[in-house]
Amino acid sequence: MVNIPWMRICLSPVCRHYPGWVVKSNRESGDGFADILLKPKNPDAGIIVELKDVRSLHDLNQVCERALEQIKDRRYDTELREDGRNDILAYGIAFCRKRCKVVVEKL
Repeated sequence: MVNIPWMRICLSPVCRHYPGWVVKSNRESGDGFADILLKPKNPDAGIIVELKDVRSLHDLNQVCERALEQIKDRRYDTELREDGRNDILAYGIAFCRKRCKVVVEKL
């Protein structure tokens, strides 16, 4: 199984590579804690990433969709919208050992 805090630690520095981007990990927003919030240089854009771990490859699709629902249900876009960012992408990423699936939706 993939350790989600470890994945946040690995992904956050990769995202910080882009000059002018603000990266927040395990950040309180809305009614919970988003795994990763990104504020790109473009002041209208924002990105939310929710990471999930699954035991079976058959669960990847369902868990990705659940990650997107969690982003919406817990209003993880609140901080980005309060910052004036309305072009927001939500990513649900599910890991199963060495494989992953990514789904994205515009909020």
